[in-house]
Amino acid sequence: SKGTNPNSRELTAIKTSARRKEIDAVLVYDKTRLLIFNDMYMDFKMYCEMFDTMIISLQEIEQSFLDCIKML
Repeated sequence: SKGTNPNSRELTAIKTSARRKEIDAVLVYDKTRLLIFNDMYMDFKMYCEMFDTMIISLQEIEQSFLDCIKML
């Protein structure tokens, strides 16, 4: 997905898997790999969370880790 079409084949497959409870999480390097526009990303994330599927961004994890190290 180029991140501009919320109805792309890839995102539709993720939505279908989330709805069927086949997946618990989607792990991406950066949220823009899914959708580049924040409002579309938030809609997609909310849809997934409705079916208890988490969207996990490695950049968010990395930033949290670096913040924890700074506190030490």
